[in-house]
Amino acid sequence: MDLAGRAKQVRIYVNEGDTAGRQPAYLAVLELLRREHCAGATVTRGIVGFTRGRIQTAQLVELSSALPIVIDWVDSAERVERLLPALAALAPDALITVQEVGVAQFPRRALEDVPADLRVRDVMTPAARVVTAGPDADLHDLVTLLLRRGRHAVPVLDPAGRVVGIITNRDLVGRAGLPLRLELLRALGDPADSAVAAHLAGLRGAGRTAASIMTGDVATIGPDAPVADAAALMLKRRLKRLPVVDAGRRLLGMVSRIDVLRAVSRVSPAPDRAGEVVPDGLVRAPRAVGEVMQRQVPVVRPDAPLAEVLDAVVSTRLNRAVVADEAGRPVGIVVDADLMQRVTPGAHPGLIRRLMHQFRPESPAEREAWQRLTGQRAADVMRPREKMVVVPADTPIAEVIDRSLAQQSKLITVVDDQGRVVGMADRADLLAALAAAV
Repeated sequence: MDLAGRAKQVRIYVNEGDTAGRQPAYLAVLELLRREHCAGATVTRGIVGFTRGRIQTAQLVELSSALPIVIDWVDSAERVERLLPALAALAPDALITVQEVGVAQFPRRALEDVPADLRVRDVMTPAARVVTAGPDADLHDLVTLLLRRGRHAVPVLDPAGRVVGIITNRDLVGRAGLPLRLELLRALGDPADSAVAAHLAGLRGAGRTAASIMTGDVATIGPDAPVADAAALMLKRRLKRLPVVDAGRRLLGMVSRIDVLRAVSRVSPAPDRAGEVVPDGLVRAPRAVGEVMQRQVPVVRPDAPLAEVLDAVVSTRLNRAVVADEAGRPVGIVVDADLMQRVTPGAHPGLIRRLMHQFRPESPAEREAWQRLTGQRAADVMRPREKMVVVPADTPIAEVIDRSLAQQSKLITVVDDQGRVVGMADRADLLAALAAAV
């Protein structure tokens, strides 16, 4: 992970004689942090100190003393928050402090540094945290749950916990007749709001259950499979996630593209490999985002009318368009879900048809009518540049993954040395680079 500029430092104070199970507490802590692919930690053995009123010293005469041990760990705020309860349970007598620190420099890392022994079980979301449904689950209630939990798919399990199907956006739109994808519905508000409830009304009725619309031929993966295999399978089947199952197809967890990318971001840096020679007959894995980016970029000017903006947004699978100035430098980005919140409500029916690829205004009269109705242009509906991830084409892919996760951005805008837009990359592109590297 690129920690430069933002991180938290955790300091854990234990005594040399403290144990966790059968091993010293400080070793147990290090093993936990290593297992979680943390950025790194250092153990320091004190020469003198006191706890609970008693002085411990390293003087020869008192070699039997339980000397103080300090463990320093610097990592992202998200990872620190997630692992603190486990650390406290592992060393219940320890003093643990946390403070924000500024990181001036952090060693760079290449994708080739990802350990070959990294397995799906190391990166998956455990089954206990996965939203699931039974075959008889009411469709309306299920979609309401997905909206409120921020999920885009749900595995369907039989009474024994075996995966028998999965429901995704494609199933809900194509088979259930949901008029909007989940992310667009979520942008409209809470499921109880009238605007959203109206779109969910058609999901009620006899026979409207999970089994009636689920995809039964589910691609799954085992917990001991290499992460590279999961990445390759998602790319081959054009999937965003995979159920993780045991030999009996019982659900153990879910692994998604973002889980894999987060795991890569957690890996500690390895020595610089600049100048490394690739043996004849082997293909070097891509190292810079310019090697995997898409060069066909939907670009509009800030004063582009809404109809033109929509044309650009729906022109690729990314459902986004870059807003650039006259010199081609990015100034903002238009995201399909944002349009549901920012476009004049009176234009929503046409907007929905357009975003769902059901309607394409062709005539100049139709386009003019749209513009009169909304009065909005690209600059009115875009996210500003500071909310984008913009990187030069020669930026290492590992760094791009880190920035994408830190800013929670699905799309990377790539620029040349003059700052002009030359490409775009999304999570599928980054996953493809990872699959080639591990």
